Amino acid sequence: MMTKRKAVSNSRWSRQSCRFLVVPAVAAVVAALAACDPAQVGAAATVDGERLSVSGLQEQVDEVIEVRNAAIEEHDLPLQPLGAGDDTAEIQQELLSRWVINRLYEDLAAESGIEITEADVDDFLEQFAEQFPDGDMTAFLAEQSFTEELLRTEARTALISQEITSAEGGQQAAQEMLQSAVAEKDIEINPRYGEWTAEQGFVPESGSVSKPFEEEPAGENELPVEQ
Repeated sequence: MMTKRKAVSNSRWSRQSCRFLVVPAVAAVVAALAACDPAQVGAAATVDGERLSVSGLQEQVDEVIEVRNAAIEEHDLPLQPLGAGDDTAEIQQELLSRWVINRLYEDLAAESGIEITEADVDDFLEQFAEQFPDGDMTAFLAEQSFTEELLRTEARTALISQEITSAEGGQQAAQEMLQSAVAEKDIEINPRYGEWTAEQGFVPESGSVSKPFEEEPAGENELPVEQ
């Protein structure tokens, strides 16, 4: 059971470290993944049977674009607004990669008896927001392809990683534990998005997801979307 943690130092999370929630142990996770075809038609990815559908992934992409475009207009950001028919491959692949890693950490937390509460996530993000003027993270969300909900998920992953590292007695031991655990997971990636390799991690598939995907209506066996 997780005990109450000390406040995280604001200096630990600099804005220049845009991927502040992609914890070091992710490298060990990625190295343990093997690429293969999805077992279910319409799946973007599965992790031990937990499934993110293609339509579910596209829904996340649409939400990210909505947040991004609103922030560009509100804060005059040096980003190109995205509209219907624009290339969203990079966003799709980034969100898919995050989903797989987040699912892995959630599984490891359950197996290790680690509990992260909503209050823990609130505290973490409150401290992180202090580095932004007036605590406004709108521009950050747009620049890093997050919605508030997706950011909360990433915060959970960071907190789980902290707990695992503490329980294992250090980063090296935690990475070894993670690599061993992930090697036993059944991970399947739809090849239209790319593949996982031990050498490079996520390798995007060029061209095949360059445009928004219009999926056929979900069948009666369509599973709920995992956020």
